[in-house]
Amino acid sequence: MTQAWNDNYGINHSWESIELNTFFGRQFLAMARSNEHTFGNFLQTTPNLIDNYDKFETTYFAAELYAFK
Repeated sequence: MTQAWNDNYGINHSWESIELNTFFGRQFLAMARSNEHTFGNFLQTTPNLIDNYDKFETTYFAAELYAFK
């Protein structure tokens, strides 16, 4: 079990909370997909990828974390 589902953190896992987060997630994706900006080709895109930055590992959060200056 990940820490996100640990009841001691006070995270709301009710059906309403899940539905609301799903709604906002879908809205965000719809807005992102409507963006018509592009880099053009692979060589123009590569220097701007998030994978070029260092990731931080932690046992507190089960995801990749990035910190920017």
